[in-house]
Amino acid sequence: MDYFCYMILKSTKETQTSRAFEFKGRMLTLTVLNILDDNLLAIDQQLGEKIAQAPEFFRNSPLVIDATNFAATNLLQLADIIRRHEMVPIGIIGSDPKQEENAAKIGLGVFPKIKVVTESKQEEKGSGLVPEKDSKQGSVKEEQEEKQEQLVPSAQVSKSPTMLIKQPVRSGQQIYARDCDLVIMSSVGAGAEVLADGHIHIYGNLRGRALAGVQGDMDARIFCHSLDAELISIAGQYKMSDDIPADAKKGFVQVYLEDDLMKIKSV
Repeated sequence: MDYFCYMILKSTKETQTSRAFEFKGRMLTLTVLNILDDNLLAIDQQLGEKIAQAPEFFRNSPLVIDATNFAATNLLQLADIIRRHEMVPIGIIGSDPKQEENAAKIGLGVFPKIKVVTESKQEEKGSGLVPEKDSKQGSVKEEQEEKQEQLVPSAQVSKSPTMLIKQPVRSGQQIYARDCDLVIMSSVGAGAEVLADGHIHIYGNLRGRALAGVQGDMDARIFCHSLDAELISIAGQYKMSDDIPADAKKGFVQVYLEDDLMKIKSV
């Protein structure tokens, strides 16, 4: 599953004018289900297994189907499978006009084909292989980016005092640090969920779910003394327990985004 942002229509009620609604651009994080095999039985089984790892995270969440490699005739069955697993398909990405026609018939929108970053691309990005480019153009671009970074300061979500939790966070509990960082002096148990608009610091074991930068702060980080999480997420990009390398689950680690990819490193 991948992520991308897209413009949506927002309806609003104006009190001082006679307008009933207005168009507004809003950047939202959406989950993209990238179909690799059109075997519906395999999709049904594997989707159920993935969602079972963090059911509350996926429940009622909107989903975009990347149907580039999927048979157009099976789109209705696929949408039914997704709904049965309590997710909400809202549209497709596809290059086949027949897919777009079938999507419209079952009430799904059509998104343009865009570039998304998948976990399978991580090794390619880390390989050091880059296309050749003109050195002069490259230096000009780097200089422009450097100037832009100096003019536009990075977003800082944490404007409120840090939320401090001194006791363990147990199964079934949820803690949300709005507009600030979250510091937990103990552990986060399996089945518990902690969220923050800023960073999350856990001075104990993380066995539940931790979501930092939930309002889109891509500079947010998660720090913990032992990473055995059910799910970790930074600004909407996440890894499930099975996706976390075994060597990253021991010792004090930090979780962060770099080039739109999630990194886990020892501290």
